[in-house]
Amino acid sequence: MIIAGAGMAGLCAAARARELGADLDVCEKGDRPGGSMLLSSGVVWRYGDFEEFRRQCPGGDQELQRLVHERLDDALDWLEQLGAPVVERATGNPLTVGRRDGHLVFGLPGNPVSALVCFAIYVRPALRRMQGDPRAHLPVVHARLGAGIRKAAGLTEFVRVRLEERADGWVAMPYASQSSGVLSSLSAGAGLLVGPAELDELAAGASYPVVVGTMALGRAVPPF
Repeated sequence: MIIAGAGMAGLCAAARARELGADLDVCEKGDRPGGSMLLSSGVVWRYGDFEEFRRQCPGGDQELQRLVHERLDDALDWLEQLGAPVVERATGNPLTVGRRDGHLVFGLPGNPVSALVCFAIYVRPALRRMQGDPRAHLPVVHARLGAGIRKAAGLTEFVRVRLEERADGWVAMPYASQSSGVLSSLSAGAGLLVGPAELDELAAGASYPVVVGTMALGRAVPPF
C-alpha cells in the first residue's frame, strides 16, 4: 500500500493501516511530514458548543460537523495510545475545546475585561443551561448608538456602552476607551453592544442589540 501525503490525514491512515497488518510506504513531496497540522502547532480542536459550530460554519456539512464534534474524544484517545505527546488539554480560546471527556473546558483570555466579557457571553449560558435554566442568556435591549464607532470587519464585536433610558427609548453611548484593561467600562449601567460581523463601522443613530449586564433576568436565545 502507498499513502500519498504525510499530513495528519495521511499519517493517521498509515498508522491505522499498519495496525490492520498492511505493508505500506508513506510518500511526502515536501521536506518534512506534518502538513497543515504542523503549521497550526499541532493543535486539535473543536467548537465547545455544536450550535456555535453551526453559527460559525453554516456552509459546512452538518452531519460531518456533528461526527467531528461528537467523536473527537475517541480519535484523541487513539492518538495518545500511539504515543502522541499531549502538551496542553485546553485551547485557550473561549469558543473551542480539545478533549471534552464528558466535560466542557473553557479557556478565557488573560486580559480582565476580555475574560469577564467572554464569561458572560459564552461560559455563563453554558453553566446555566447545564443547570436546566431555559433562559440561559443575559437579557437584551435594542438601543440607538449615540456616537459612531469603528470595528474590525469579519468579527462580531462587543462594544462596551453606557445605557441611558430616555423618553424615546434606550440610547447606548460607547466608552471612550475600549481597552481590555479598562475595568471601569463594565461598571453599573454598562452594556455590551453587539456589533455585527459584516460591518466595519457602527453608525450613530442606528439601532443595535445591547446585552444588559444583570444577573436578575434571562432569555432563551443568544444575543447574536
